[in-house]
Amino acid sequence: MKYQYQLKTDCLDFEDGVEVLKKKFTNPVVVGNINNLDPDCVNWIINTLVSRGISVKRIRVDRKGYLKYIIKAEYKTKYPEYYINNFFEKTFEHYLCYHFLDLKQNEKFIDIASEHSPVVDIFSNLTGCIGYSQDIMYNPGIHDNKIGSNASEIPVPDEFFNGAIATCSIEHFENDSDILFMREMERLLIKGGKIIIAPLYIYSKSSCQTDPRYSIPGSVSFDNEAIIYCAKDWGNRHGRFYSPESLIRRLIKPNTKLEFVVYIIENLEEIDKSLYCKFILVGTHI
Repeated sequence: MKYQYQLKTDCLDFEDGVEVLKKKFTNPVVVGNINNLDPDCVNWIINTLVSRGISVKRIRVDRKGYLKYIIKAEYKTKYPEYYINNFFEKTFEHYLCYHFLDLKQNEKFIDIASEHSPVVDIFSNLTGCIGYSQDIMYNPGIHDNKIGSNASEIPVPDEFFNGAIATCSIEHFENDSDILFMREMERLLIKGGKIIIAPLYIYSKSSCQTDPRYSIPGSVSFDNEAIIYCAKDWGNRHGRFYSPESLIRRLIKPNTKLEFVVYIIENLEEIDKSLYCKFILVGTHI
């Protein structure tokens, strides 16, 4: 429903935080980061999705096309401070959304949980589309091209957008807010409109990655079936990784007006070794 603000306490160290989580929740709690890029894990996810009737497509991304996009978008000159330490991943996510949406002049799209992303300016400049940035942190209501709202209650009419993107955001939507968000996308997209989720955080088991120094003071709750992975110095309170089953149950099956495809990028390391956007979810309004 909304992106939760990060809270942190310097009075709690990581190890003590892990023990608090073990006592507070019945979920399995383990220490470490989730690795959903292992080839065996990727193949298992693909095979499981296909066996459940989900369309899965393997794609290779044109590295030269991606690098040309970076230059055309003018990240280095117009937005030199944007994600300096994670530049390739963030710009790669934008490039994928740019490719999948294929926006035209005067078409409307929305960047969900946009925060300080320049993507609306970039896409508008490159295509002539009309972009909107949405975030719970903005002032409530519509102010020029900024929309301050809950991501599941966006104050625009039905079938308003040709496209929507959620880059590194839906995994932070706690409780049932991811479900309500996708329902809102079904309402807001025109026929043929697309919602792009990049990356799609998916793993072999329903899981959630957290830094307990943030999740404990924030009183975060976790999905009942989720394994809680405690990632030291990660700096975020909640990062949901769907299993194939929970992805279908939470996002795909309830939205019968959206046709979903999971894309797998086969040549990720060839583009840049820092990239982790292996999976993408695209929903098209039918």
